[in-house]
Formats: sequence, C-alpha cells, structure tokens
Amino acid sequence: MLHIFSHPTPSNSEGFRSSRILQKFAYLLSALGSGRLWQAVFLIYLAGSAPPTYGEFTFGLGWRSILLLVVEIRPFNLPLGVPPTTQDGIRTPP
Repeated sequence: MLHIFSHPTPSNSEGFRSSRILQKFAYLLSALGSGRLWQAVFLIYLAGSAPPTYGEFTFGLGWRSILLLVVEIRPFNLPLGVPPTTQDGIRTPP
C-alpha cells in the first residue's frame, strides 16, 4: 500500500514522486476551493449588510476582469524595442 507520508526508498522512489505531486496538487485545489468559499461568504454578507457597497464592489470586480483581459492580450510590461548593444555586440542588461 502506498502511503502519502512515507519516506522514499530505492524501490518506490518513482511512486513517492508521483504521490508528492498528487499531494501538492491536492493542496493547491483545496486552497483554491477554500478561497472561493470565503469569497462567496464575504459577498453574501456584503450583499445583505450594505447593498450599495456590494454594487460598488462587484463593479470593481468587473473592471478588474476587463483590465486583466486587456493586459493578457498585450502585455504592457514587455519592452517595445531591442535592448542596446555595446561595440562588441553584447547586449547590456536592462
């Protein structure tokens, strides 16, 4: 039987690696799920306690998604030109 928390041995080192990957993937999925759950609880609470603030918050989330889409289409953090070179033809660091 393969245990997730067992120590690697030469006979099952490949099985240990795959179980570690699955364990890390499960951690990421649980973190994503718990984050979404807390976000839903917060939005439900905000909608019940302060509807105008909830509207402003969802409006901001909508703008955030639009801006993320624009940035993914054209990354603004990339340089527009080729970096300058020295006389030896070596590029200078940015």
